[in-house]
Amino acid sequence: MTVRGRFLLYATSWAVVVAIAQAAIPLSVRDRLPEPMATHWSLLGEPNRAMPLAGELALMAGAWVVIAGLLALGAVRGRIERRRRRATVSAVYGAAGVLSVGLAYVTTTANLDVTDWRHAQPLAWPAMAAVLVIAVAAGFAGYRLGRLGPDTPADLATAHPKAMRLDANVRAAWVSSATNPLLGVPGSVALGLAVVFAVAAAIGAAGLTWHAPLVAAVIGLALTACSSLRVRVNDSGLAVGFGPFGWPVRHIGLDRIDRAWSEPRQPVEVGGWGWRGLPGGSTIMIRGGDCLVVRYRSGGELGISVDDAERGAALLTALANRTHAS
Repeated sequence: MTVRGRFLLYATSWAVVVAIAQAAIPLSVRDRLPEPMATHWSLLGEPNRAMPLAGELALMAGAWVVIAGLLALGAVRGRIERRRRRATVSAVYGAAGVLSVGLAYVTTTANLDVTDWRHAQPLAWPAMAAVLVIAVAAGFAGYRLGRLGPDTPADLATAHPKAMRLDANVRAAWVSSATNPLLGVPGSVALGLAVVFAVAAAIGAAGLTWHAPLVAAVIGLALTACSSLRVRVNDSGLAVGFGPFGWPVRHIGLDRIDRAWSEPRQPVEVGGWGWRGLPGGSTIMIRGGDCLVVRYRSGGELGISVDDAERGAALLTALANRTHAS
């Protein structure tokens, strides 16, 4: 069986196990659950929304099918034979599966032995924290398991990346960017809502606390930072600025870079938008398409979705070669 076939077999088996587990948890104590049952809690941990058990099971199953389907699609369309790609998808798959089962467990235990969903137990934040910790551990385990097996040979662009011809005294620079309005517009809306909520909370509007503007601001800043980036390559190395103002900035010196090349990557292959992956094999994903991929001298890789990636990679490789030769 090929590497792709084995991966899809294991991924399908894991998807089935997760689906059975998240359904078995509430069904095993069905007689002890209210109908409908609490399915949503406020930021203060109080139940504020309910749903019939059948609806909750359908919602959980539907969400997991979408997640598993997108990851499987990424495996089929992507170069899953590459160990780095396989490990990243496995990490997301493992963490998402454990998180799905953990949410089913927390929701079920909060509803146990109550006659009305309004009397459900407050959401146990320590339990949620434990679920997140276990999900992270599952993601790490998935990453390690995904690295097992053979790795396809590097393609020509990776093994022998293009490099510009630069004289010793020539100074050159390359600047490019990438944007994603699908993230930028919601980010701007969230920041606007944060201002509105803050003003409403300040004047004492009924039912509004400072939790609402804080959550909206965090979401807005995160979406805005992931909506665009600006990349610069020059004699000082590689600099990546995030968001419309190009801040914060991550800088990578030429002495740390082995080589660079252009490679197509899609969000579904790396786990979504934003900073995805683990140290040593991560991707800054703004939009699908060509990415500037940097191989560190220590062996790790960083991919950056940016326009005109091939030209930037050629210059970065030339500058890194000149630095190592001097």
